[in-house]
Amino acid sequence: MGEPTFRDPKTAFDEAIASGRLSDTPGTDNYAGRYMYMGTWLDVDAFKHRDTREYLPATN
Repeated sequence: MGEPTFRDPKTAFDEAIASGRLSDTPGTDNYAGRYMYMGTWLDVDAFKHRDTREYLPATN
């Protein structure tokens, strides 16, 4: 898979929320506040759940 690139995390979160991949609504399963930005591989931002350590799928 190669090495990740890193970009501004706020931009990554904002774009994931705008696309519906993450949500800015507390209580939803994909609430952005539960995820950490881990880097970008092949132009796909990777987010990992802070409790389960599972990665968010590339598409919802």
